[in-house]
This record gives sequence, structure tokens and C-alpha cells, in this order.
Amino acid sequence: MELNFNIEGKPIGKSRPRFTKFGRAYTPKQTKDYELYIKTIAQTAMKRGNLTITANKVRVLLKMIYPIPVSWSKTAKQAAREGKVTPKVNDIDNVAKAVLDALNDVVYKDDRQVYFLQAEKTYETPDDKPKITVYICWE
Repeated sequence: MELNFNIEGKPIGKSRPRFTKFGRAYTPKQTKDYELYIKTIAQTAMKRGNLTITANKVRVLLKMIYPIPVSWSKTAKQAAREGKVTPKVNDIDNVAKAVLDALNDVVYKDDRQVYFLQAEKTYETPDDKPKITVYICWE
């Protein structure tokens, strides 16, 4: 089985837990909102593909496409489009963690089922916009 979908918009990394003055941990609002957004997109893709949640091991491929800063020179923008420069924003593992956590109880029961993860960061080209392209496959 396989599932493909896009998460439109600039990729956002999972924030670290915050703590109240009483020592209780909580997830920041931006992270909660982003994971809910991803979950909604994944649920729609699962329904469209007539797929159900799996308990099998899972392979996940992520391509994170970032916007090229408008303040950059034409030369720098061209280098980014050609793949000579890679995005320095967001740690790749934090973005991947946000996606994998959001897919819990939607695509798979728990992200511990992910046995293979490939992630790539790149800049947009004239043909595409900022997004995360997600490809998932399982038996």
C-alpha cells in the first residue's frame, strides 16, 4: 500500500515542550496547530485512497521545499534553484518529527512503526511552492 500527499506552506519544525511555572510540560500552540493541519490533510488522503490505519512497518520519504528569501540577489536565487545552496532554516529532524507525530493514529498506530525515513531539504523552483511532499508505503 502507498500514500502520497502534499502539506502546502512553509515547513515548520516541531518545537520543544514548554513548561509552566508549576513545572507542567505542554506543547506550544504553533506546533499543535501545525500537527492538526498535517493530520487533516493525511486523513483526507487516506479517505481518498480508501486506506485504513496500518499496524505494519512503514517507510516514509519527505521532501521539504522552502521559499527562496526575497532579499537574496539574482545570483543567489539562481544557485538555490539549481540546488547549489540548501536551506539553513529548521533542523530537518524537527520537521520530520512534526510530520511523523501528526500521522500517529491516522496512517499508522505509532511512529515507532517507521523503520525507514528519508528526508531532504531544498528550495522552491519556479514550478513549485513551499510545501512538504510526503510518500509513505507499507505492506
